[in-house]
Amino acid sequence: YQRRVHGKLGSPERKMLLFHVDKMQEAWNNTTKVTFTPVPFNYTHLSEVLIVIWTATISVAFVDELGWLCPGACWILGVSLLGINAAANEVEFPFGLRANNLSFVHFENDIKEDCQRIFERPHEFWWRDDR
Repeated sequence: YQRRVHGKLGSPERKMLLFHVDKMQEAWNNTTKVTFTPVPFNYTHLSEVLIVIWTATISVAFVDELGWLCPGACWILGVSLLGINAAANEVEFPFGLRANNLSFVHFENDIKEDCQRIFERPHEFWWRDDR
């Protein structure tokens, strides 16, 4: 008990801290797997070409029912599908420094604050077991 009061970690606290550090490292490794596994460029380009071809040829199926509204309907459909494809390409690499990317800085600051709280008052955290 004396070691905990003076800010030193005892054996249970050290084990718990190492357990949580291992979990944090595992989560970090999983995010870097996602980050550095891009969709091949050929697949992205092929999907865009197929969307354009499909949008251009779908008007044949719609022309009898829609008449002169067919070009507008096909245009809206094509723009929607290309927008979904563009959003999917943007989500492919979610972490970075651009305005619409997720930042690791927020997560890093939270982890720093949590570690500082644990080291300042280990007696409040030693009993927590999330296993």
